[in-house]
Amino acid sequence: MALLNNGQNVIVNYYNFNLGIHSALSWLIQSFQYSFPILVLLFLTKESFADYGFNKISIKEWSKSFFRLLGLSILFSIMLTIIVMLIMFFYKDFNYEGFSKLIGMEKNSISAFSLNLIPIVLIAFTEELCFRSYLYINLNKIIENKWICIVAVNLLFGICHIYQGLIGVISAFFIGIIFSIEFKNHKNIYTISAFHALRNIIALVFRSML
Repeated sequence: MALLNNGQNVIVNYYNFNLGIHSALSWLIQSFQYSFPILVLLFLTKESFADYGFNKISIKEWSKSFFRLLGLSILFSIMLTIIVMLIMFFYKDFNYEGFSKLIGMEKNSISAFSLNLIPIVLIAFTEELCFRSYLYINLNKIIENKWICIVAVNLLFGICHIYQGLIGVISAFFIGIIFSIEFKNHKNIYTISAFHALRNIIALVFRSML
């Protein structure tokens, strides 16, 4: 339904959310609901955790990975801004005043942000474990072409963000592609999880200041 909404709602859905005990509990439950079974499954099947990205990494390599992700994320942010501007341009009846009001109507407090800090870090790790690591690795056992696997996994990742509207789906898909490329080339889940968590934290800090 989000995808079938008018332009204003499709964009607003991406920005309009509120923090609180419900969001914190939701992210905590999702984190354990998805990551715990995967970790247990890897342990029981005696598969190598290293194959799924749990590898030691030096500070130098960590820094290189961080700056690679930062550069690609900045490029993606520019592209996303252009996409948003195009959507707003083609929807001639777009209510700019209403849009500004909606994205600022639910202010979040410092206490609400603090309450959600650990959950958003855990959900970042969970999403990387599920999509960039476990699903990608196992799909690649069936489909040899790594790029097909990356696109397929991140299409699913994007669809899982449909509640955020069209912009949320596009954003999740492309940032997922960036994380998947980093994982494919360097097989390390720590850096992409940390960068993912950092993006979430920055987004919530920005949201709390609106």
